[in-house]
Amino acid sequence: MKFYPVFNRFLMKSFFHEALSFLEYAAGRCVVDNTNLAVLHGTGKEAIFHPEIIQFAKQFGFTWLAHEKGHANRKAGEERSFWTLETNFFPGRTFKNMTDLNRQVFVWSMERYAKRPQSRTRLIPVDLFEKEKPYLIKIPPALPAPSREIVRMTDQNGFVAVNANYFWIPGKTRPEVKIIEYEKKIILCPNDGDRIEYDLPDWLVRNAKFSPKGVDTNPYGEPRNLKRTSDEEEQKLRSMGQTTSEYIDFVKSYESGIRCKPKFIRSLYSLTKVMALPLWGIVIERAVKYRLTSIESLIRVSHRALTDSGASSVDWPCGDLFEKDYESRPAYREGCFSAENPLAQHEEHIDKKEEIT
Repeated sequence: MKFYPVFNRFLMKSFFHEALSFLEYAAGRCVVDNTNLAVLHGTGKEAIFHPEIIQFAKQFGFTWLAHEKGHANRKAGEERSFWTLETNFFPGRTFKNMTDLNRQVFVWSMERYAKRPQSRTRLIPVDLFEKEKPYLIKIPPALPAPSREIVRMTDQNGFVAVNANYFWIPGKTRPEVKIIEYEKKIILCPNDGDRIEYDLPDWLVRNAKFSPKGVDTNPYGEPRNLKRTSDEEEQKLRSMGQTTSEYIDFVKSYESGIRCKPKFIRSLYSLTKVMALPLWGIVIERAVKYRLTSIESLIRVSHRALTDSGASSVDWPCGDLFEKDYESRPAYREGCFSAENPLAQHEEHIDKKEEIT
């Protein structure tokens, strides 16, 4: 048993390879439903399987068979296993990520499920498997794991994007890079350098950058499409009170309909830097009450509050706005939570431009 957040033909082959390599035996025929991951067209006995899937099965010595339409009971035993999983494995269980989840379900399936008597027959799966081995196909050892080749462009700082993460490659040029992807690792094959191997992170890891251990990459270089998070801004906003925290929960919920939530939270934090705390309290209370979902609406609410009270922004100063020693302010030291562009890059660009002219 194994869980995937997505499932495609490549992951299907990877799952079969991992399972059969562990069992070391395979049956002569594999019955599947009429999934388009395996079936090119047709159903049942008339089904034509993908050549890629047929070639994959040959190395293990088995053939594919799609059950007829309406004959779902051909795989009723496996459907019952899903029910056992949902009612026996999941209740009361916690896990950190997909890797931890798959580790727990592997231990549960091999140590508990496979070694206990079944409810009706009272037969033990592990004992049955030992009796069936003489009738199964012995799998050759060390079969190559499924892989696929993809091509990616590297950005100006040497990063290439794979599965929503960024991996650094050495070299002075930034050409197209061939990537050999396995289920748990990737191999980058640049034209002007040695191959570099990376272990893929957990499925839930996104927008992270990776580099080889012991290699000093460009300290100012960031992936071109690296998305900024709003964790620090969110933490600052939540510290401003319960009402602000409730509004952040609404913004992050599906009900709000806000598409780019990190950008909205960063804009919301920027708004607090130019708004007095009493005025912010009025604005955020109305934002929670009326479920406001745009920065423009919050600004209009602040203008209306100032107009109704007859006050101005001078009457409600923003805390340390008029301090002379501005460099000691927390907002100045935080630096808007973002790294500034190095001046050396701009100077180098200017020098090159002057040489051309």
